[in-house]
Amino acid sequence: MKFMLCYDGSEACNDALKVAREYAKRFSADLHVISSRSEQEDGAEQGLGGVRDELEKDGVDCVVESLAHDMTDGENLVDYARREAVDAVFIGVRRISKVGKLLFGSTAQYVILSAPCPVISVRAGVAGEV
Repeated sequence: MKFMLCYDGSEACNDALKVAREYAKRFSADLHVISSRSEQEDGAEQGLGGVRDELEKDGVDCVVESLAHDMTDGENLVDYARREAVDAVFIGVRRISKVGKLLFGSTAQYVILSAPCPVISVRAGVAGEV
């Protein structure tokens, strides 16, 4: 079984990581932590190494990768999920204004509507202790 976490280094993403880690442990699944290079916030690239260490210490088999393509971030992430035949995608979501969505789009919205498998969305601040 394969799970995928869309990683951008945000608070919402870190909450989604908590949930994805618990699911991976419970289902003995590989967890693919994937970042689309153009969507990364400051420190996201360095954060990937820390995520790998944390997951390995927790006994979770993982693949950590940063994608760089000429597609949008959402297309990048959905393409990876399709190529790797993942069973579920985890994504952190946060509120964004309608104007923000209009100007910048919404990576999470694209992934939720386009992924070839179920998507578990985790809102920032609600993951708590899983």
